[in-house]
Amino acid sequence: MYLAVSKTLKQLSRAGGHLGAQPGYLLALHTWGRNLSEHPHIHCLITHGGVSDSGKWLSPKRAIMFPVKVMRRLFRGKFLAATKQALANNALTFPPDQQTTELMNLSNKLGRIDWQVYACAPYAHGVGVAKYLARYMRGGAINNKQLIAVKNNMITFKYKSHQTKKTERQQVSLPNFTRMVLKHLPLKGKPTIRYYGIYHPTVVEKLNVARAQCKQAQFITAQLPTWQAMLNKLGIRLICPICGVTERIAAAPLK
Repeated sequence: MYLAVSKTLKQLSRAGGHLGAQPGYLLALHTWGRNLSEHPHIHCLITHGGVSDSGKWLSPKRAIMFPVKVMRRLFRGKFLAATKQALANNALTFPPDQQTTELMNLSNKLGRIDWQVYACAPYAHGVGVAKYLARYMRGGAINNKQLIAVKNNMITFKYKSHQTKKTERQQVSLPNFTRMVLKHLPLKGKPTIRYYGIYHPTVVEKLNVARAQCKQAQFITAQLPTWQAMLNKLGIRLICPICGVTERIAAAPLK
């Protein structure tokens, strides 16, 4: 999904009719629906404009940078193409009861229907939106406030339904609830938030060119503190209680 979304935005950004510049965007993967169902989707925060090859900040002509219908078709094509390529490379794992032909038939069927892509005009409070998304990502698929009761090996939780717009309740067994939560944990070494364009860590200089033209403060890469500085900040002093000399952590080389 990351690949298909990033390729879609990159292609549209380069097109002179849409922008003709390189924006910055981050992609955040959610795999859950509000009732812990499997609902993989990606949230994207993108700058309303980008940096041209000449280093000039360009703003789009439209309130919504790219046409939604164009994004739908382009994303659909790139996602299905990537899926078929992964299939050809034997990079997909199938359930025991499914065959390769079933996926191919499904891909052909999905290529004939409209996909859902939502886009909106720029927020006036972009920082607030970023903070909201950060809290949402950190909170995970469910939080403690949603848990209502645990009784007779059953757990009841609440969620706000997209369909009814009301708070609904769902009751499942504890083992099933555990499986529902664990399947949404991110894989080790697979970050769920990824950065592209001028937001990529390797092009900070281009980002600062854009920030200067937008009259924003320069971005400075945060330096991780040393372990000694962290201990000092926590008020922990490594001092020998016998001689009063500052202790040091030493490690012998591995043989």
